[in-house]
Amino acid sequence: MGRGVGAGNVRRNPSATPALSSDMLLLEPPTLYSLTVCVCVCVCLCVCVCVCLCVRPCSRVRVRVYIPRVHPAMPLHSSSSKISSLWALLGLSILVAWAQATIRMPEEFNVEQDFSEKEKWRKVQRFIRCDLCQLLVSNTAEVLGENYKEDDVYDHIDNICDAEEIYDKHYLKNTPGGSSEWILAPAEEADERAPNTKRWQSHSMKELCDNIIKPADDEIKDTFMKVKKKRAKGKGKISNEDLVTEACAKARLCPAGSPGKKNSEL
Repeated sequence: MGRGVGAGNVRRNPSATPALSSDMLLLEPPTLYSLTVCVCVCVCLCVCVCVCLCVRPCSRVRVRVYIPRVHPAMPLHSSSSKISSLWALLGLSILVAWAQATIRMPEEFNVEQDFSEKEKWRKVQRFIRCDLCQLLVSNTAEVLGENYKEDDVYDHIDNICDAEEIYDKHYLKNTPGGSSEWILAPAEEADERAPNTKRWQSHSMKELCDNIIKPADDEIKDTFMKVKKKRAKGKGKISNEDLVTEACAKARLCPAGSPGKKNSEL
């Protein structure tokens, strides 16, 4: 009687490296990132508690010696509580500022094939900050037109980074002799990029948008409403290019006076 091939009889090739997926918990980059955040949160909270415990007795002694009690009902450790609260607030502020950066990871991630490609385009992000802002703000201006309402601006800018179609239609172009080493350029109809390169270039644009454009959404919204008021009052002709220039300069992503580009020019 032949032996059936069961789960215990399956031969495994030790040299084969399986592709990592979102179902795997070990060495998954998002899981590793989450663990790192949790550890940092715990460390910061412990530091804040220790600082508060150390500062409280010292402040209490100083209050008793140098600061007279203004009112009988005022507790002696009121200044100590304020100092402790300030230290705690400082620690939490540092933690929040550190945790603002967003790291996006796709559902499937193969370390051997994807990691080097991801890191390659992540290093290019600093060169395309202005181009990406002009691209997405210009697209927003074209979608909204001139007869938009405040709610329309808020609804669109809240999802300004969800623009996969725009990302896929552009690529990162190397320009060693230009003003910047890398720029955003429209992709040709016959896109010759490898699928993995296209995938990670688009991923890099979206990740950069999350980290630099999303935090500046208030400045962009204010610019749209300011331009709308100027247009309503008839204060000259304000083009979308002028709007893009002002919005990206106010968001501090482009130099002041940097000419805005149309969506078709990027």
